[in-house]
Amino acid sequence: MKNSESPSWLRVSAAWVVMPLVWVATLAALAPAAPAQEVPRPAVAQIEELVAKAEASLKAGDQAGARAACKEALALADLDKATPEWQAAADGVLLRLAWVAYQAGDLHVAHAALQAVHRHRQATLPDDHPDLQAARNNLASTKFALGDLRGALALEEQVLAVCSATLPDTHPDLQTARGNLALTKRALGDLLGALALQEQVLAVCSATLPDTHPDLQSARLSLANTKRSLGDLPGALALEEQVLAVRSATLPDTHPDLQTARGNLAATKFKLGDLRGALALQEQVLAVCSATLPDTHPDLQAARGNLAVTKSALGDLRGALVLREQVLAVCSATLPDTHPDLQAARRSLANTKFALGDLRGALALEEQVLAVCSATLPDTHPDLQTARGNLAETKYALGDLRGALAL
Repeated sequence: MKNSESPSWLRVSAAWVVMPLVWVATLAALAPAAPAQEVPRPAVAQIEELVAKAEASLKAGDQAGARAACKEALALADLDKATPEWQAAADGVLLRLAWVAYQAGDLHVAHAALQAVHRHRQATLPDDHPDLQAARNNLASTKFALGDLRGALALEEQVLAVCSATLPDTHPDLQTARGNLALTKRALGDLLGALALQEQVLAVCSATLPDTHPDLQSARLSLANTKRSLGDLPGALALEEQVLAVRSATLPDTHPDLQTARGNLAATKFKLGDLRGALALQEQVLAVCSATLPDTHPDLQAARGNLAVTKSALGDLRGALVLREQVLAVCSATLPDTHPDLQAARRSLANTKFALGDLRGALALEEQVLAVCSATLPDTHPDLQTARGNLAETKYALGDLRGALAL
């Protein structure tokens, strides 16, 4: 049987809950860390021109053009040969490069630039310096997105240790550090570790913030997500209903945070077997996203994908197929071939095609997924095993027993 699915809105939104805060805080302090001096080739100004080109391309919706400019800028920087003096002068532009590459979907360019920033700041700043903390946070977020959860964990543990030693227990940055580490622990399967951190965050937010404060709603949602994963569905439902009530009363109907609240509650209703309740919420989310976001926006793809999961569970495979074909078309046009979101879109559509009896269509997609997984993941990685298993099942259904056996 193909792997079952459940709505993933919270996973999609949670990955970005803290990212803009981390990056914006860093971008606000881009002054070079060293006095002005003659910079060896390549000149920082040349890289700045390419980064500006990438930013303009991204603003115009040309993600492929943005990625191309980012790759060119990274190649020109030749970071392996960078001197400490050059690195100091280039710190700000490398951070800009990382951010635009991240937004354009080139996580590897973002990672390379952030590694350089982190390496330089670690060598030149005291361990508790805010700029070093920001560099750790940004690099951890990118490692998380790339699937290097252990790498993200190590950095986030450093951030939390510094925050715990230098900040009062109620400080917002300490709550952010706890929340980020909790997300990574959760992704690694350490749900109880995540729960403990998220309960700390919620306790502080509940004691220090008014009931309608956005940070308190985020703390409730994060804890609800972990409770859902631990099987405490009533506990998750109660928290998510609180959030939806607050956001419905305080935000306009089109606000992104209200869509997140609806999507999260839908995921819990789905788990509880209330598919019609989940469907109603997800249809609201998709209607708002379709009316307010460009067709290529990641949140619109998440809304389509989540609604497709519920439609599939309700037996509306044709409805799910239409939505998943839309998602794959957008991901194929905007993301590099190895991007995790593109892989997920292929897998989901293959599952639907298989369920509808389009075995050849499923086969083609699963072969693409396996090719990418084989080229980018270690042989023991769970995603690679899933790709092999799905393809084997389709080959078996097609009568290719030797092909299935080989996998």
